[in-house]
Amino acid sequence: MFKQSFLAIALTVALASVLPGAYTLETRPALEAVQKLPTLTQEACPRLQHQLLGLMQASNPIQFAFDHSLYLTADAQVRVIIVLIDEEAAVPLEYLRQIETWYGDLLQAVVPVVDLCALSNEPQVNFVRAPSVSQHD
Repeated sequence: MFKQSFLAIALTVALASVLPGAYTLETRPALEAVQKLPTLTQEACPRLQHQLLGLMQASNPIQFAFDHSLYLTADAQVRVIIVLIDEEAAVPLEYLRQIETWYGDLLQAVVPVVDLCALSNEPQVNFVRAPSVSQHD
């Protein structure tokens, strides 16, 4: 019973993080800032996955994140995988809001959407992409 209750609560929290109605008035300005970003091309952010660039350009970032299985928080932060140039590379901490896991040259973190292009252009970063979504049979 506890396990089912915990799963129900976890599912509710997960859905609240991506559904438009879950955002409060205090967090909407962060999402509106994403909508006001200047138009960027893939040439400006060559080491940024095209789905993440699309999120930066989306007129409705909430719907875009939902459609592309991206984890987007209410304060316009997204979960990404940062591929560093090597295992010894310094992590550009100024862009990271939360480090979730790190293995070798791969770092999973939560980053503000507005910082994605700048993060991908850091010299110690090889590529920035969304985490892979598992496919269930």
